[in-house]
Amino acid sequence: MKSKYPGIEVIAGKKGRSYKVRYRDGVGRQTSRTFRLLTDARAFKSEIDVARSHGALPSKRASAVTFAELANEWVASRHHRPKTALRRDGILAKHLLPPLGAMTLDNIRHATLQNLVKQWSAAGLKSHTIKQHAQILSSILDLAVKNDTLVKNPAKGLSLPKAQRKEVRALSPEECLALIEAAGDDYAPIIEIFLATGCRWAEIEAMNVEHFSARDHTIKVVNSKTDAGNRTITLDPGEAAIITKHLLATGRSGAIDGPLFTSPDGHRLHYANFRSRVFMPAVRRARLTDVTIHTLRRTHATMLITGGHNLKAVQNRMGHASSQTTLTHYAAARTEDVMLTAGAMSAYLKRQGADSTAERTA
Repeated sequence: MKSKYPGIEVIAGKKGRSYKVRYRDGVGRQTSRTFRLLTDARAFKSEIDVARSHGALPSKRASAVTFAELANEWVASRHHRPKTALRRDGILAKHLLPPLGAMTLDNIRHATLQNLVKQWSAAGLKSHTIKQHAQILSSILDLAVKNDTLVKNPAKGLSLPKAQRKEVRALSPEECLALIEAAGDDYAPIIEIFLATGCRWAEIEAMNVEHFSARDHTIKVVNSKTDAGNRTITLDPGEAAIITKHLLATGRSGAIDGPLFTSPDGHRLHYANFRSRVFMPAVRRARLTDVTIHTLRRTHATMLITGGHNLKAVQNRMGHASSQTTLTHYAAARTEDVMLTAGAMSAYLKRQGADSTAERTA
């Protein structure tokens, strides 16, 4: 019997109707897809028609490759920094692979993914978190399109929750001092240098002894995630003394190579270990909330802004390619340039009546 839905065959079965779309795949073989819902069958038929008009048709491989297999291939093709890889792997393990891992690519529909977004939202995930998940999901499925396994990416055009303005959290001078003290003698210098420079984690982690000049009171960032991030940061004498004392305490006072900042036993810092074994326990001991390692970078930007530096000086010190990034994500701008950026931490703490780092390290 001729179907009243052009190009879609209606099949009456014991469990109700189903809908079959017949087509030729990318290598010319006759194949078909069957759907429980007419809307899904129509959507697929539209995709086939569009693909045919562009000379591209789905491959039969889409029914053999699972999302988990594609995700593994995608991970192997990426070169993420350790911190990014840790976040990526966590998102895959907790939010993407459980619902999608066993599904073959031909069964992953736009509606399937839109429903997943709704589930994330209902579970209380914040809008920026859902956006991160969707970006990874889309990037993975882009690989299937690139491999000619899918005609188009079903994650494109997902409706995501409206972004909420993120509150910028910066530590007060008292909180800075509490965190430094809670970190203990072995790790306090690292917390202080984060606060004194505004460096990103990966920048601190990658610094070597050769990048520090005790004579010039500078450190060089040479492994930033952006070209603008590769910069020379000026320290005040007290801040330079923190690094010198750290090298002395870890038995590397005369070293000319190796990592600049290490654990007490001389090993290069590792993000996951430092965060779980050192930083978060210190945050709890200091009785702080809503604090991450990146909060230290935001706090440094706040030190600069409240110290009255012009926006360009702050942008350069933070390693931002655009001043808009500084304004949007870190602190409100002021245009007065009333002090040099070196020594911002000491001045920030001193203005609140706290002892400066320079005085404590003398």
